[in-house]
Amino acid sequence: MKVLAVLGLALCLLGLMGCRSSVSPTEEPRLIVPSTRTFSFTIEVDGSLPEHLGAPWLAYLMARAAYLDENRDQYSLSPGILIPKFEEEVAARKDLAQIWKELKERTQSNNDKYLDELLSVHDGGFMREYVWTYLRQPTWTKQPRDLELKEFGAWERLHLEHHTAESYGNIKVVKEIQSDLTS
Repeated sequence: MKVLAVLGLALCLLGLMGCRSSVSPTEEPRLIVPSTRTFSFTIEVDGSLPEHLGAPWLAYLMARAAYLDENRDQYSLSPGILIPKFEEEVAARKDLAQIWKELKERTQSNNDKYLDELLSVHDGGFMREYVWTYLRQPTWTKQPRDLELKEFGAWERLHLEHHTAESYGNIKVVKEIQSDLTS
């Protein structure tokens, strides 16, 4: 319930920006994000998260949505769950780590093994390598050239013992809007 309160506050703030929300007791909280482009999508947040984890994971999903909106030309959208692009996931995980860092500075009792380890990755400068190694999608067929995988492997052995990547929530494309400007 506390997650919904945190999410509700964030959704109210987003409402001021023109976003709409849908939260009912029987479904996951969703945020419908308007766009100046030719699509709309929902942000579906995992409502089972503990209170202190709701805000960071909402920020992660919002970062993905912002990347999507700013890079529309990189996507062939169809209704359903959106698989992130590599750079989208890197940017969103960096934002997730940064938000977690700021929350931990304010409330030092905030602890989460995954987010603490992700913050370590961020501080170590290996977010791109981390995303490629732990979160690679089947659609990412070409490895980026600038990855320092050997260095990350050595760092990983010291800092990420028994690590498992986590994700909470999705972005879902809900419709394609026909634009009169496409003629």
